[in-house]
Amino acid sequence: MHAGRRGEISMTTATAKLNTALITMASQGSRPRCADPIDHQLWTSKDQHDRDIAATWCTGCQVLVLCH
Repeated sequence: MHAGRRGEISMTTATAKLNTALITMASQGSRPRCADPIDHQLWTSKDQHDRDIAATWCTGCQVLVLCH
């Protein structure tokens, strides 16, 4: 990384932490609701109502703090 690119370094660190948490969950046979093959598209929907519904399902998620 180049000096002065703190945002990129922070994003890389945050991404690595999230990836590690997701891999840990998977190794324990678990996954976050947003990875469900049936309704995962709600989190990235163009429809705000869909995203609002999806956000309510984040409550209690093990990786919620890292996801934001």
